[in-house]
Amino acid sequence: MNDRNNISLAYGLNMLRVLLSMQLITEAEYKRIFQLQTDHYDLQKKLCLFP
Repeated sequence: MNDRNNISLAYGLNMLRVLLSMQLITEAEYKRIFQLQTDHYDLQKKLCLFP
């Protein structure tokens, strides 16, 4: 992944956390969108992200 993808992924995941903390999305929606984003950016198995 290049730097732009890293920044885009980090921004997207942080925005998801904000939406979840504001209770604008459910935990199930958060997990589903999180999975879609990480699949889109094709993270390597060795990279660990904790939702």
